[in-house]
Amino acid sequence: MYAQRPIVLKVKFQSTASGQLLQKNIQNQSFHQDTLGLYKELSSLLLRCNELSFLNATVDTMLYQNDTVTVFVNAGNSYKWVSLRKGNVSADILSSAGFRLEQISGKQINPIQFSSRVERLLFFLENNGYPFASVKLDSMEADSEGLSAVLNLQMHEQITFDTMDIMGDARIQKVYLYRYLGLHPDAPYSEELIRLAGSRMSQLPFLKVNCAPAVYFYKNKAMPLLNIDNRKASSVDGVVGFAPSSQSGSSSDRLLITGEANLKLQNLFESGKSFDLNYRSFLGNSQDLKIKFVYPYIFNSNIALDYELSLLKQDTTFLDVRNEFGFQYRFIGTDYVKVFYNIQTTSIITVDTNVIKKTRSLPQASDITNNSYGIGGKITRLDYYLNPRKGFAAEITGGVGVKKIIRNPTIDAVKFQDINGRQYSVYDSLKLNYVQYRFQGNMEVFVPIMSKATIRFQANGGHIVAQNLFVNELFRIGGIRTLKGFDEQAIFASTYIIGNIEWRYLLQQNSNVLLFWNGAYYRNEVRKPILTDKPYGFGAGFNFESAAGIFSIYYAIGKEFNNPIDFNKAKVHFGYVNYF
Repeated sequence: MYAQRPIVLKVKFQSTASGQLLQKNIQNQSFHQDTLGLYKELSSLLLRCNELSFLNATVDTMLYQNDTVTVFVNAGNSYKWVSLRKGNVSADILSSAGFRLEQISGKQINPIQFSSRVERLLFFLENNGYPFASVKLDSMEADSEGLSAVLNLQMHEQITFDTMDIMGDARIQKVYLYRYLGLHPDAPYSEELIRLAGSRMSQLPFLKVNCAPAVYFYKNKAMPLLNIDNRKASSVDGVVGFAPSSQSGSSSDRLLITGEANLKLQNLFESGKSFDLNYRSFLGNSQDLKIKFVYPYIFNSNIALDYELSLLKQDTTFLDVRNEFGFQYRFIGTDYVKVFYNIQTTSIITVDTNVIKKTRSLPQASDITNNSYGIGGKITRLDYYLNPRKGFAAEITGGVGVKKIIRNPTIDAVKFQDINGRQYSVYDSLKLNYVQYRFQGNMEVFVPIMSKATIRFQANGGHIVAQNLFVNELFRIGGIRTLKGFDEQAIFASTYIIGNIEWRYLLQQNSNVLLFWNGAYYRNEVRKPILTDKPYGFGAGFNFESAAGIFSIYYAIGKEFNNPIDFNKAKVHFGYVNYF
């Protein structure tokens, strides 16, 4: 049995200037498995002729010879816009829609480009109160030079939003949704806002969107119809980690246990407010507590207040307290820009005076205060908040402040003697005030593959610019939230960048299995000589939703410095989230 030979399509044009122009710009020969593909190619051929301003192009003759089909195309005349006038369309509307008549008049006619301009004009109108507007060409005249026409716009009556109707048991104040979705009563109707409302509500963890929003038009009003239910979004969850100790000097069979507990309260008072509490215990009895509160749309404005408290007790070395006050300007949806003021205070818990006497310098951790100002922003375009399949999200912050080194009484009491017999402390030879810059950013992209799988690409990093850094000022990375395969917050860095790649298979709406690889580059300028490394980790994870909540388990293996991969030092993390 022999395979069918492909059909060869050859295209010939008239030996005129127009024909020669088309001969140069259109493929003259193609191959097709059947006649259906051949006729599709002929349709595309004529459309291409139209795009090149030959509006009357036709196929005159088709000759068949064995497996070859030769077509002769009559290009006809090339048309241009002799004149295109705005007619009853105002100059302001044309300018706002990006419809430039001067870019059209005198140019060759391209129907596809012209249709695109008209669509932009209608897009502008339907998003500014005129969803039923239409455009047509009037007073059309064709001659040997080209085509003349006048735009005729029918705007119809302006439509404004009415109050929204919520169908379902969602417990949320309408004033919050007006701000969040941009669907303000008496505002001009916008088709784009209606189209995006469903995906934007999907970003809210406390709402379940049952179907796409609809609109009821009556008189000159448009009532948004939202079919949404309440979703259990407040949660209590915990993570327990088990791993062989990686601390130097520890016995190889010692088991390190770390833990994390979280309380998230969403949609407080049915107004979108949130409260988060996060507690972690990790290396050497270290403890970390974070509290965050967000108050959106203060006084029915686009301004939101956020406050964050962070307390870190690093084993028996130091206690670090940070207070951050921020004001967000919220755009439609979850996007915002913010300004903030951050106060950092670090107190040394224990001081080894022998080290100070030996090195004649401050220890790696020091008493400091740092008052800084900064700006930040966040943008989110995910299809589903909890278990996304496609979309992206990004967040960035940057701040500048003045760091002050505080004299610790115990350290200041350690005196040295110079060659002239005068006594001094390590503080006397130091500059105590420094300007410091701090930047952080995170971005993740979900690329869907097949129907239930996605690949997650994530990059995040941070950088501190300052003189005389201390360990209590550094970023702390490592663990299930940042760099899997390593102990929680075990890596201290003045500069770091982390890349993460995950393959996820979505089992259910909130369930998935995944394989991951994450790697980092970091730099620690407190250590002398400066410490740098490129650690990486890999492993697998499983998140499963049941009636009791979402259970998680992660298995990760990490490699750092020149150490070989050691499966005996793999990290295992168990997690549980209960929504209420």
